[in-house]
Amino acid sequence: MNWMRAAAVCLFVPALMGLASGPDVPDVAPAAEASCPAPPEFVAHGGDLPGLASAMAEKRGFGVLAIGSAAMLGPTGSLSDAFTHRAIEFFAASRPGTVVTLAARNARGALASEMLTTLRAELAAHPYPLVLWQAGAVEALRSVSVAGFRQTLAEGVRLIAQAHGSLILIDSQFSRLMQSKVDVAPYQVVMREIAGQPGVVLFRRYDLTRAWVDTGWIDLEQAPPAERQKAADRLNECLGRALAVLIGNEAGSVR
Repeated sequence: MNWMRAAAVCLFVPALMGLASGPDVPDVAPAAEASCPAPPEFVAHGGDLPGLASAMAEKRGFGVLAIGSAAMLGPTGSLSDAFTHRAIEFFAASRPGTVVTLAARNARGALASEMLTTLRAELAAHPYPLVLWQAGAVEALRSVSVAGFRQTLAEGVRLIAQAHGSLILIDSQFSRLMQSKVDVAPYQVVMREIAGQPGVVLFRRYDLTRAWVDTGWIDLEQAPPAERQKAADRLNECLGRALAVLIGNEAGSVR
């Protein structure tokens, strides 16, 4: 397996521009907001993340762990281009004085069960108030047991809660091609069910990217080859902005 382990990246940036939602995110110009359209239900406050709230209340820097498959990498295969990296950068920018350290642990073709081992080791070594966990796509492609997938995520939730952290699950990206070959629905159901637990929230990447495809705003599979890289960059940036807003809304007004 080709593992990609990123060095921790400290993010401390001065200002947030782009998509915004909720009272705790800085206002942005309408034109900038329109550049990354996201229906409010995809970024609205959906639950409590006590680990993140505690870290914000302590007014100290804190770490975020991002785990998942190659889907967590940017369009060029670089972690710095990944939407998770951009999300933390945008989130830090929306909270002046907040220093956030991002640690990314990604592996091409990694199953959630394999990432669980990584999660266990990382939590034993470092405190992470927030974990971003992308899952579901590889499981669908390999027809992994849905029950086993549920057990894996449930164990991850237990480990994160035991470490006093919070979890944002990230589901798969919408793809017509993938949808025509595999059934992702059972895995999405599991992720929604797990996200109903305390300390867990779901970033609905599948629904958000499908909405963008349905409206014709951005569609990687239909983009001309010459425009595909640009479209992929825009997609990752806007996913990052949407995820940053979700994190900010979940962090609430704690400063």
